[in-house]
Amino acid sequence: MKKSIKKVLALLLAGVVVFSLAGCAGNNSREDIDDMEDITDDIGSIEEEISKMAEENSSVKVGKYKVPSESDFYWEEVDGGVVITEYTGTEKSVEIPSKLDGKDVKEIGSDAFINVEIVGVKLPDTVEKINDEAFLYCTTLVEVIFGDSVIEIGKSAFEGCSALSKVELNNGLKIIGERSFGWTSSLKEIAIPSSVESIGSGAFGLGGLEKIEIPGSVKNIGNQAFADCSALRKVVINDGVTTFDDRVFNYCSSLEKIEIPASVTAMGSQVFNCCEKVTVYAPTGSYAETYAKDNGVEFKAS
Repeated sequence: MKKSIKKVLALLLAGVVVFSLAGCAGNNSREDIDDMEDITDDIGSIEEEISKMAEENSSVKVGKYKVPSESDFYWEEVDGGVVITEYTGTEKSVEIPSKLDGKDVKEIGSDAFINVEIVGVKLPDTVEKINDEAFLYCTTLVEVIFGDSVIEIGKSAFEGCSALSKVELNNGLKIIGERSFGWTSSLKEIAIPSSVESIGSGAFGLGGLEKIEIPGSVKNIGNQAFADCSALRKVVINDGVTTFDDRVFNYCSSLEKIEIPASVTAMGSQVFNCCEKVTVYAPTGSYAETYAKDNGVEFKAS
């Protein structure tokens, strides 16, 4: 089952990448448009199923968190503690224990909760890392509360968690990995702590975010980090951010306002591809002003 889910997601992502590399429909050849229509047909039924699951599950009540029995977990030793490799319990609102076999729980392992039907997860202060695909495609997961010590969220850690609507990140978090919150269509807002240094490629792509503020601690925003967030209307980039990779806001069709500070000195290609409503607010004489005018994006001095 886990392998089949990964194949489904791989198909979706492949389709999205190809679709995103094309231009807006108004600027494409007939062949380009036909290709995009083919892709839409191929993945449309899967997208519909994801949306249906999100609608059904996002209203579920998390309830009281409970710590499952040790027998509900498998784990392996790592430096200074253990990594959880699998959860087999029946509790739906899971408070991860701080210790297993008397050792600190340091990590949530890859695939540990993949496709598990849980509605809430509360992490202890001992956990420092959530590994790749740890909660991949947990379509019933509504809430995640981080402990105080998480430093890194791995690739695709919460990807496909279509009902996820509440995430409390901890101050001290440094890395939001590639596609870590991709396909989280119910996640309307999230507060990114001022400790975060890196937002990976596609980190929030195809999500439900309506607004986002990027702290100045983030030096670079990864390729397509917020691509295809069709509900995203406002973005605030704080002073300290220096670079954007390619297509960061690709196909954010509702994006109306983005504030960009003078600290930004480099932006990749087609950052605002198909963002037809967007206005860039930035200091006069800034790199962002030049970028906006060179790329036909409306500019207003901030």
